[in-house]
Amino acid sequence: MARRKLYLVHPRPADTDQYEADLIPNAAGMADAAMVTVAALAPEDKFEFKLCEESIEPVDFDHPADFVGITGKNAQGARMIEIARRFRARGVPVIFGGPHATLAAGELREHCDIIVKGELEPIAQTFFDDLYRGEYQREYFGPRGHFADSPVPRWDLYPNDRALCGTLQTSRGCPFECEFCDVIAYLGRKQSHKAIDRVLAELDLLYRVGYRQVMLADDNLTVYRARARELLKAIADWNGKVEEPLSFRTQLSIEITNDPEVLELLAKAGVRNVFVGIESPNQDALKETKKRQNVGVDMVERTERFARHGILVQAGCIVGFDSDTPKIFQQQLEFAQRSPIPIFTPAPLHAAHGTPLRERMAQTGRLNVHLPMSNSISNFVPAQMSLAQQQAGVDWLIRELYAPDNFTRRLLRMIELFPSDLRPSRARSRPIAAEATLACHRLLREAPDSARVVTKILAALRHKPGAREAALFALFVWAQRRYQLRRTEPVPVAPPTEALPLVASSGVH
Repeated sequence: MARRKLYLVHPRPADTDQYEADLIPNAAGMADAAMVTVAALAPEDKFEFKLCEESIEPVDFDHPADFVGITGKNAQGARMIEIARRFRARGVPVIFGGPHATLAAGELREHCDIIVKGELEPIAQTFFDDLYRGEYQREYFGPRGHFADSPVPRWDLYPNDRALCGTLQTSRGCPFECEFCDVIAYLGRKQSHKAIDRVLAELDLLYRVGYRQVMLADDNLTVYRARARELLKAIADWNGKVEEPLSFRTQLSIEITNDPEVLELLAKAGVRNVFVGIESPNQDALKETKKRQNVGVDMVERTERFARHGILVQAGCIVGFDSDTPKIFQQQLEFAQRSPIPIFTPAPLHAAHGTPLRERMAQTGRLNVHLPMSNSISNFVPAQMSLAQQQAGVDWLIRELYAPDNFTRRLLRMIELFPSDLRPSRARSRPIAAEATLACHRLLREAPDSARVVTKILAALRHKPGAREAALFALFVWAQRRYQLRRTEPVPVAPPTEALPLVASSGVH
């Protein structure tokens, strides 16, 4: 029997703003590891693959596929359905898999022929044998905890030259129990790990195909200290032997700043950028949502510890907890301006599929299933503000955080804290990175007050050349945010409360 043709698609989010495509056309900020992992799990003698990263190339709806596999997260759900509808109209069977298929299977089932929930690794042989014979089930379920069996992904099939950052996952799951987190609903609270030699083999491959920046896409990289130490030592040793050492990004939680050894190992391994869920300066909000690792913690001082090790912090902040009043927007801004965190991602609290928060909102009659995931309002009724107040407050907060003087103050504080002996990156610029740099320059030329911001940052970098990579990344994000804000109307001039802003902004809004 001839090999089966499997077309794997990673859709763009349905609500992706056009401005992103305008900046670097036909490019992905981060390479998708799901498709290449699926391809690695299939027997080569029975299947041939074509991959489509929709951010890079349009979906080929005429592709002669025997099956179309579509994977995605919640924000890609609507686009998954759109793509599936067109292939099924041709009679091509469609497979849904990944986080959204697992957590929202009831909503997606009618839009596909096969749905795969959970992890594919433990059921891969049965699943692909069934596809090959054409005698497949409507639903498959892979139990958790088999990540150690995951193979080296087929990055040779991916358009690596059009992705800015590679992706490598060393573990799945997180032991915390934050009420709003869908990661633990999907992957569980018991973390599973890849063998370290497998991690290094993936690094070898990512390096060979051209990546010089890699996202360690763990749900929480350092939560198990002994494992983290062993892993980071191995990565540091590997990174010290290559001609152009890699820079890494990752996700972790704030409690790791209590461990000076792990902080030092992160720096030695080349981790230069971490995402931390700060969430809120409102302690009652942290307690109500079981974000216990952040309760009673001086977040400003803790994030300064990252900066002192040459690590940029990107912070998630959330508004709309039951204990949040409209004053939370000012409180979030006050906290931000005391911190060395240049990049914040404000978002409304969202009751995602499979989470305890969604169950609680449904039980109390507050969930609105007709409100999709949004960047400005929750999909449930907040306890102490209206949805209109929340939307106005989020929009106001984003503009204030990225107002020129506010952003510059935070970035200069980060640079000030960076170690003087940190060495600049030796990696040569890839063509796609050069395109990103040109896009950044263009955005900065167009942005009001950008010359003043850039002049101050460059002056500070003369004394801290090792902070250049982090500072330029922050500037690029700032330029994107300002570009997006200039295209967004209406312009909020004040948060939805009687009090005046406690931190004054400047520059064009």
